[in-house]
Amino acid sequence: MHCRRFRLERQLASSQVPKEQQINLMKDLERKETEYIRLKRHKICVDDFELLTIIGRGAFGEVCKLNFRHILFHMYLCPIYGSEFS
Repeated sequence: MHCRRFRLERQLASSQVPKEQQINLMKDLERKETEYIRLKRHKICVDDFELLTIIGRGAFGEVCKLNFRHILFHMYLCPIYGSEFS
């Protein structure tokens, strides 16, 4: 966190960005860092994913393409076995 903040402060100091906009950018970085830390601590469960498509079905289960709800465009392929198989 401190590395990104330090890097942003350095870039803003060497640019011609107005002071008010600099403050807004720093607050935005803080907000994003807080959200990132919160998501990192979060235990992942089934409700965090959205089923996009079923890629294939086999004798032991199916393979699904899932979207992680909290972060856009993070897609995963997940095998579903046995009793979870519907």
